[in-house]
Amino acid sequence: MTEVFNTAVGLLVAKDIVKVSGENRNISLKQENIPSQLIHEISEDLFIKTSAFKTIVSGLAKTNWSGPQGLKKRSGLLEFKYDE
Repeated sequence: MTEVFNTAVGLLVAKDIVKVSGENRNISLKQENIPSQLIHEISEDLFIKTSAFKTIVSGLAKTNWSGPQGLKKRSGLLEFKYDE
């Protein structure tokens, strides 16, 4: 999964849609560079306007994914073994 993630981020950096900075490789969105067609598609999407979407997104943003207390370990997903 790391290779897929790194490839995706690399493509977004190459298209100048995100910026990677700092020692921790923080990723930030360059909102001004998001294609207008994508903005239009998102604004027309009905699911993103639901409370279910807001609950999922806010929950995922607060979730600890890695490490011994992370969601991957607690859920028993196989990928956790590659985090160590």
